[in-house]
Amino acid sequence: MNKYNQRQYNLMASRLQLFETGEASLANLIDELRVLLDSLELPDPAWQEKFRGEWWTLEQVYAVSLDSGVAELTAESQQFVKETVQTMKKLLTIQQAETITGQLRYADDATTRAKPTIGVVNKYGQLCDIIVPANRMREIIKPLWGEMVIVTGVHQGEELLLEEIKPLAV
Repeated sequence: MNKYNQRQYNLMASRLQLFETGEASLANLIDELRVLLDSLELPDPAWQEKFRGEWWTLEQVYAVSLDSGVAELTAESQQFVKETVQTMKKLLTIQQAETITGQLRYADDATTRAKPTIGVVNKYGQLCDIIVPANRMREIIKPLWGEMVIVTGVHQGEELLLEEIKPLAV
């Protein structure tokens, strides 16, 4: 994920937080999320479809409220909005980057696993699998094998996809 998209995801999360604390209206939230979602550069299509579906839910709840001429949402609509916002926050968590510091311990190409994968043991002794673009395996393995590294990845579903790997400066 590029830094621009990361910034957009962070802005989406902050807008949701402002709405939850009452610092932003539902109308503003809907408008701002639409603009931020539309401004993403090549997002994961499945993720984008799910997030847009949740956004559309907010839009429909708000439209029904406007059409009925009611100044405030009903308790049922408020609960529906609350659940939708929670789902959106979970979707954003999936898209946000994770950084792992540890030792590069293994690398498996696509012949032994479904996807090229590296394994980094973090400071807690946990083995973290990171999916690597096949064309990047060689550049990672030779110079970084056994070294302490900093890995930045992005969650897509249950997988962590490599964005950047660099040696840990000592």
